[in-house]
Amino acid sequence: MSGQCSQAVLQHLASVPGVAGCPTTAEVCAAVGYAANSVRRALRTLRKRGLVTSLEGLHEITAKGRAWIDAGLEITSGPRPGRSQSRHAQTLRAKAWRALRLKGKCSLDDLLMLVADGTEKDAERQLRRYCKALEAAGYLAPMRAGWLLPADRNTGPEAPAYNSKTRTVTDPNTGDVWPLPRN
Repeated sequence: MSGQCSQAVLQHLASVPGVAGCPTTAEVCAAVGYAANSVRRALRTLRKRGLVTSLEGLHEITAKGRAWIDAGLEITSGPRPGRSQSRHAQTLRAKAWRALRLKGKCSLDDLLMLVADGTEKDAERQLRRYCKALEAAGYLAPMRAGWLLPADRNTGPEAPAYNSKTRTVTDPNTGDVWPLPRN
């Protein structure tokens, strides 16, 4: 909804002729048909992105905003590409992934020593299941006593996510989703 309101506000400001002046917040609300709090939130988002300037309750589209409209781009909510923050950076799986990236190969005991701090519930079982899922998805190669992370499978800093219910591994670095075979 916020993306739709932002898009409507930007479209309206683009349609206001430069000689007519800058519309007030109330005029923008009346023109786009959204509540005042939604329009204020949309204007704040547009200002943060540099698409609109506001001064003393008067609003005007910027050159960047006009270019955005001309390019046919849409305002969407949430982080823009390349701007998302790391998710769950301190989870056992994320720590294990970072350890595997640094060391290249690890045994289960090595991983436990490196990443478990004793507060996790059944850390050994969790790590074994995660590494087995990464192995099934092709991220880890099995060794006699542990796993090897080949250089071509080291896709980036974000840990691949294993979903045990859907039996998939999703790589947030590449967007790839790997279905795992049923055992």
